Amino acid sequence: MPLVFLGKAGYFSTMDTATGKLAAAKARAEKVRAGIFERLRSALFTGIVVTVPIVLTLYIAWRILMFADSLVDPLIPPAYNPNHLLLHNLPGLGLVIVVLFFIVVGVLAKNFFGRVLIRISEAIVTRLPVVSPIYKGVKQVFETIMSDHASAFREVVLVEFPGGGMWALGFVTGATVEKMKFLAGDEMVNVLLPSALSPTCGLVLFVPRKKLRVIDMHVEEAFRLIISGGMVPPPPEAVAVAKS
Repeated sequence: MPLVFLGKAGYFSTMDTATGKLAAAKARAEKVRAGIFERLRSALFTGIVVTVPIVLTLYIAWRILMFADSLVDPLIPPAYNPNHLLLHNLPGLGLVIVVLFFIVVGVLAKNFFGRVLIRISEAIVTRLPVVSPIYKGVKQVFETIMSDHASAFREVVLVEFPGGGMWALGFVTGATVEKMKFLAGDEMVNVLLPSALSPTCGLVLFVPRKKLRVIDMHVEEAFRLIISGGMVPPPPEAVAVAKS
């Protein structure tokens, strides 16, 4: 290789070129590393979003099965218990027995002798001082929820709460009792406002129907929106324009 002598200007020019190439190479390497990190982070969050709901659903279903088994298993005599006969537990057996029990009770309740037995049982329970109000309240709630004509949770509404142009998402659970109509002198309804992230808690408001904004949204979509704290909005086609 021939020996080349560079002047001062040529030397610094060569150094600047080498330094620029090195900086460009470092920038490309940083960009590649950043791209790999972003892809890994995106894959991680995608895996969490896909896996966690499935795992939680399976876990909750498993816990329900185990809870039903723990309630039913002690009530079955060992000689007739399939878990003892097969020498291992059958997951879900308790839930099957509970469902069959409800079916049998429902069939008996529809015939004459079943209705007489239920009336006698209710007459005894309703005379107990502490148990009577609890039984009546629980029975009324279940009859309302299980009724084919129940209107509870069939309307998703917006109600101005706590005020000042702020709106809350709620569900109409029924008509307000006649004694409370003096508040507005108009038709009033009961509105349940579930709490975000904890829908088992919330507020019950008595609101004039004319002050509600009914939304054409599925109840399931509204519940998902509330439970997620607004992070899981419904698809655009699931919500129509609010109306009075």
